[in-house]
Amino acid sequence: MVPSYTPKVFLRQAPNRLLHSYFQTKGLLLDLPWKDFRETRIDPIHQAILALPEAQRRDIGRDFRAIWELASRRGSALLTRIAKQWDVELPTSAANRRTPYERAMSAFLEQPALFAEATTAARWEFLPRGLMEKRNGLPQIAPDTSESALADFGRLLARYYQEAQDRGEHCKVEHFAQNHLDYFFAYPADYWNTLLGYEVDGELSRRDWKPAFEVVIVYDRRAGTVEICAEGGSKVRAELGARFARAILHVDQDPAPLQEAEYNLQGLLDRNFIFNTQPGENFELVRVKSIRVRWPGIQKRYVNFDVDGRNTHLNVHDLIEEALRGVVERDRLVVVGASIQAVFSNRSVSFDLGWPSTCNLGDTPEELVLKECLKRWGIDASVR
Repeated sequence: MVPSYTPKVFLRQAPNRLLHSYFQTKGLLLDLPWKDFRETRIDPIHQAILALPEAQRRDIGRDFRAIWELASRRGSALLTRIAKQWDVELPTSAANRRTPYERAMSAFLEQPALFAEATTAARWEFLPRGLMEKRNGLPQIAPDTSESALADFGRLLARYYQEAQDRGEHCKVEHFAQNHLDYFFAYPADYWNTLLGYEVDGELSRRDWKPAFEVVIVYDRRAGTVEICAEGGSKVRAELGARFARAILHVDQDPAPLQEAEYNLQGLLDRNFIFNTQPGENFELVRVKSIRVRWPGIQKRYVNFDVDGRNTHLNVHDLIEEALRGVVERDRLVVVGASIQAVFSNRSVSFDLGWPSTCNLGDTPEELVLKECLKRWGIDASVR
């Protein structure tokens, strides 16, 4: 289980030499005996931070939280990917148990522009997948990211949310580009709320506050698609996509929802099914770990065949043959679900497929490779 961020946990994970470098750049904690500190002896550092003025503690906390997020498994993979795009070599010493923290903190200190790009990209990649919807059919053109276009888009979003949900009087839109992708982060005003908190002098007080909520749209100029992350379901996201097309692409065109995936799982019942891989994909093993079938008969009945994921020598087809022997013919079974285990050189990914269109793969580099493989293997039978 990945620990939650707290200042003490972060200080224990980050190498002392990089913590020292960080505070040197800030001109803070210069009188601490850094050379005398053993790794993970963080109490003197933590106490020294607590003694700083609140504004400085807030800045330090914001930096440490950003480094922490890019030292997570997903964040580290994202940071490494962007570093490769920049042709920058980050620390990768396998012998150092703190490698992810060293990598993230080194990038923060030595490559601030790269780190800033990774932090912004992480804002998109770490959003909940359940609020996302991809649409296509837009022209493959460069978007208008001028201040006037962003302001116009903000006004269109504000007007929509005011009319539809009685909120959104203000809306600021920010833009960030990476390769062929353009990210648009919009912040419409939410409903009024009363917050309980402390003033600078320590007094407890209540304040009326109108927070912002987040709407994110990613436009792929190479494919003419938009991916929209917003609460409210498909109807809301369709309205947002139409306003995006008018304000940013200057076309009177509504992006259409992508066709749902169609998964053909029946071939997985064949023990000779081939998961063909290509050089550079870094696969070590791909296998079917479990298969769910509809049992023949008048009534709908389902049976799961599942083997231990930790023992890669076990074969689910051996289990199926043993269970079916003399009971029912294999070709009378209908596959309605499967779990596939893919072992890469750096990690293992297990994911579930369900007929006709269910797949829980995410957007890590390895999972994106697997999405493409599903098409090559004939499992994703969608027309693209």
